[in-house]
Amino acid sequence: MTKVLESGPAVGAWDEDRLVGFMRALSDGRFAAYVEDVIVHEEYRGSGVGGDLMARLLEEVGDVAKVNLFCNPPVIPFYEGSGFRQTSYALMQRSQRQPEA
Repeated sequence: MTKVLESGPAVGAWDEDRLVGFMRALSDGRFAAYVEDVIVHEEYRGSGVGGDLMARLLEEVGDVAKVNLFCNPPVIPFYEGSGFRQTSYALMQRSQRQPEA
């Protein structure tokens, strides 16, 4: 996990030596960033850990033109609290190819 945190826009939250939250983004450093992973241990949800991590991640991402993410409807209020707004984009996904026999 340490290598992932050092590899790009990524932040973690620890309770002593226990990792309790993690977020990372993919970014070209100028035009766009995509928040890829948002994980907070369920025992720490609602405690402010997620908001603190998002603030730190957005600071690390820096001044890019757009920061995007996809989420499930129940967590929309969390992201709105960090300045995101809902759009009408469609999530498009390509399934992983099956290896040939």
